[in-house]
Amino acid sequence: MSSDILARFSHSIGRESSDDILGQIRQRLHDFSQQESRVAQMILDDVSFAASATIDQLATAAGVSPATITRFARAAGCDDIRDLRMKLAQASAPLSAGDMPGPWRETLNHIQQSLNTQLCELSPAAIEQAASVIQQAKGLHIFSASTADAPFANLLQYRLLTQGYPANVCLDPALMGITASMLGAGQVLVVFAASSPGSALIAAVHQARWAGAEIVIIGHSQGALAHEQNISLPLNDPRYGSLLVIDLLCDGMDKK
Repeated sequence: MSSDILARFSHSIGRESSDDILGQIRQRLHDFSQQESRVAQMILDDVSFAASATIDQLATAAGVSPATITRFARAAGCDDIRDLRMKLAQASAPLSAGDMPGPWRETLNHIQQSLNTQLCELSPAAIEQAASVIQQAKGLHIFSASTADAPFANLLQYRLLTQGYPANVCLDPALMGITASMLGAGQVLVVFAASSPGSALIAAVHQARWAGAEIVIIGHSQGALAHEQNISLPLNDPRYGSLLVIDLLCDGMDKK
C-alpha cells in the first residue's frame, strides 16, 4: 500500500471534495462495456450498499468478476475500488455540513481533526507491512489489553473472517499465556493496547515473540510492549483511530 491510500482516505473525512461520481456514472452509462454497465446500474440502484461493500460483494451483486469491478472503478475516473467507495460514500451522504445541527457539526469537526492527526502519525510502510504479515500468517491471534479495546479486537476478527482470514480473539489474561505458548514461526499476534497493558498481556507478548511469532501492536508503541521487531501502529484516538487502522489494514489486504 502506498501513501496515496492515506490521502484518499482523507476524502471521506472532508479534507478534499469529490466530483459528482453518480452524475459521471449516469452520463457515461452508455460508454461502459456491457459488464461495466451492469456494475454501474447496480451502483445506481443501491448507492449506500456500493459505498460500503467489498470488491467481492460488489462483483456478486452485479454478476461480474472482481476484475471487472476494478476496471469499472478506473473507467469511472477513480484511482481504484477504494477511491470509488469513498466518492460513493460522499455522494450518498444525506446532509451537508452546512445543513447539520450545531452539535452534530461540532462532533463531525472533532472526528475530522482526530482522524487527520491519526493519519499523520501512521506510517504507510508500517500499515503495508502489518497487512502483509497478517495476510501471509499461518495463524492469526488478537489480544486486547482492556475491556475498552475488546470491541475493536472483535471488529478486526469479524473483518478478517469476512475476507477469508480466520482469527482467534483472546480477552482473558489467563488464556493469553496459554495461547502465546502455542505460537511459533508463521503465527501473527495482533495486540490492541490503547490502554496500559497488564502484566499477563506483557508476558504473553514477550513469550510469543520469543517463540518466533510476528507481533503487531495497535496502540502504545513505547513502554513494556516496545520492541524493535514489533510492527507498531500508534493510536492518537483509541476509538476513531482504532477504526481507521482496522479499515486501512483490511483494505490493504483486500488489494494484495
